[in-house]
Amino acid sequence: MERSTEIELIIGDALASMTVTEKKVADYVLQNLAFIPTLSIKELSLLIGVSEASVLRFCKTIGYQGYRDFTI
Repeated sequence: MERSTEIELIIGDALASMTVTEKKVADYVLQNLAFIPTLSIKELSLLIGVSEASVLRFCKTIGYQGYRDFTI
């Protein structure tokens, strides 16, 4: 299975249980999948306009240990 498709499915499955802020992160991630691995958590949070903690919560909501685990 292609990685982006896998991520899209994981995020899609978790959308219903996400907070408004987590959905904001999800929308940005889905629109910029190829670009995300090149960003630090700080850069991503600044681009989206949310806190680093919100990005980390998003990663944990979709089943990853943290941001680095998510980008790999």
